Amino acid sequence: MVVLELSFLVRVVLELHYKEDLIHFLLINHKCEDVLHSLKLTPRFRNTPSLLWFLEHFSPDTIAVFCFDETLLSFLPSISCIRSPDLESLYSSNSLTENAIQNIFPKIVSITLDSTIPSFGDNENDSTKVASIVIANSLLLNHVNTLYGDLASIALYLEKYTEYGKYKYVHLPKIIHANSLRGYAMLYNEEIVNLLRRILLCVPDNGTHDISIVFYRQLTLKEIENSGDLFRRVKYYYIHAHTLMGEKWNEQIYCNKGKMRIEGQIYGDTKRVIDHIVDKVYPSTLFQQQVNNIYQNDIWEISKCIETYILSQSRLNEMTQFPIDMSTVKFVFLNTVFNFEFTNSFMCVEKLSIKECKNIIFDENCALPKLTSLRVLLSNDIIFKGNSNTQIESIFCYNVQQFKCTRKIDLIRKVILLYCKDFEMCELDIPNTDINTPKSKDDNKCNTNNINKSRNIYIECSENLIFCNTTFNQILIFDSDSTVSNDLDDLNEKTNYSMRRFVPMTDGVEVENGIITEKMHDSETLDMVVSRYLSTYNITDNLVVRNINKKEVDVIKGISYFEISVEGYSVISIGLIDQINYREFEGSQVGWRKHSVAMHSDDGKIFFDGKTIENVNEKKCAFASVTGVKKTVGCGFIMNTKEAFFTVESELMCKVKTDFTLVSAAIGFRITNPITVNYGKRPFVFDLKTIDKDI
Repeated sequence: MVVLELSFLVRVVLELHYKEDLIHFLLINHKCEDVLHSLKLTPRFRNTPSLLWFLEHFSPDTIAVFCFDETLLSFLPSISCIRSPDLESLYSSNSLTENAIQNIFPKIVSITLDSTIPSFGDNENDSTKVASIVIANSLLLNHVNTLYGDLASIALYLEKYTEYGKYKYVHLPKIIHANSLRGYAMLYNEEIVNLLRRILLCVPDNGTHDISIVFYRQLTLKEIENSGDLFRRVKYYYIHAHTLMGEKWNEQIYCNKGKMRIEGQIYGDTKRVIDHIVDKVYPSTLFQQQVNNIYQNDIWEISKCIETYILSQSRLNEMTQFPIDMSTVKFVFLNTVFNFEFTNSFMCVEKLSIKECKNIIFDENCALPKLTSLRVLLSNDIIFKGNSNTQIESIFCYNVQQFKCTRKIDLIRKVILLYCKDFEMCELDIPNTDINTPKSKDDNKCNTNNINKSRNIYIECSENLIFCNTTFNQILIFDSDSTVSNDLDDLNEKTNYSMRRFVPMTDGVEVENGIITEKMHDSETLDMVVSRYLSTYNITDNLVVRNINKKEVDVIKGISYFEISVEGYSVISIGLIDQINYREFEGSQVGWRKHSVAMHSDDGKIFFDGKTIENVNEKKCAFASVTGVKKTVGCGFIMNTKEAFFTVESELMCKVKTDFTLVSAAIGFRITNPITVNYGKRPFVFDLKTIDKDI
């Protein structure tokens, strides 16, 4: 039997994010329960329900989580310290009252300040208002030891707190760290120098305060000389290394979570400097950008510690070979890259993603023997030359024109093509699929009966596709999910309601037999699935739907709707997107960006165009938060009013007026248990006739 030390168990507990994790931890043995009772600090919970559960069962004296809302106010008397609270949530719920400020602020020991001035083009928002409130009440924050955030806000805060340096010897934060200015990364200029000098006037020069700043890029030798003694007291770090940097401080790169960033081509003497920095910080992810010129055909060999390589914002005027050797890299991402030719082998690359790129060539010498996943989005003229074999298991292409691959691809599992044109894969081998010449040669639309037998291929709104030397033109849709029927039969002027299956728009998710699952749990990754053309029925169409509580069928008009069921804790957004204008499928929940609306599981909030909207049923809307409890929620669209509506179980929660015309259904998630989708083939939990009566 292995006996785990108490210190080890404490470190484990502090990294658990959800109450379900702690419940499982408690079941191990009594020693685990003793650990939780001895904790004076909360684990790093990611949602309020988990924190509430912990406060109800245990007695910490310090709250160390970002999630902080009005439900926690009743626990304040037993709490001594609060680390980095989310004051914006309190403000948005009208709970950041004068009384709350008087009770919360004196207990805060670390805080992050946003800018008091909106970013360019934005209106004043909750974060700017909260920053102003914090600065105005800075005298109450007399226990703050760590101050992070916007450089200008930090200067205002310290000037208010010390009366412009008059009381600089009162309790001041030991750590002062500035990482942005008005929401943007900082470049060295006169404004930033003046703000730093204002901060230094408020802080005693006695070596007891750690003041630091993070610049976007390293200073040049001239900038370092012009700074005088400024950086004697201020520690200086930078996010991007580049070819013009001075060697004096070339090791002070800011490597956050194993991610390092560089600018420009790495060649000549620069290779030695960059390699030294890489060996020093040992990152796992390397971002390279602004490679807008190739000065020498001098191959730079990427360090073996790099697993993920990202090349972005790099535009060459003409097609040019990129001299780089990434023979040990596993994951490659090309974002906004023009006119690059890769000639060296990617021997270990398993995943290749190409987004918003143009004129990219992988020549016959660029072998990809271990490539299993290929994603191409919003790109033109992508070519894979040569006839070598690859092990690609899945291909996803969205809005791609002029794609050609002459390499042999054996036993591919999945092909998803959305809005592709002039797409050629001559050596594609799809098992158990009979791809023949279209039966009807006189019709512009191909006959999809044979290819549609495969569950491996989904093609929508694409044309001039060549598979195995067979051309398909004007393809509208191939839907390979057997649980969904898109061949809607008209019976007595009535149509059985159905919708297209959800398609993964990111690489970390699978959709099979109406069930959405994550390939791997990653709390930092946001995935999304989309079902397009949700609103293509005519308003006058009679659509047959079934309700779980009725024996007979109902007939509705002008409504599209779907439901999902999920058991246990998940972080999900369910909603709609404007199919024409929405483009941000990666790294976002539905509703966080413009042209989308969604209901979120963790807090029940409705997000529309990136902002929360008023919802009297907010607390009822929260779902997927309790272990062992299954919830069914739904989302629909009323065509003649352009309203989105949301349901939980059998109850209507909210309606939202949109300007969407062509609508797609969308589900976003960060962490989720399997999600079961009801496309309309099974009876719905919610009675759609209640919506139909209001139309």
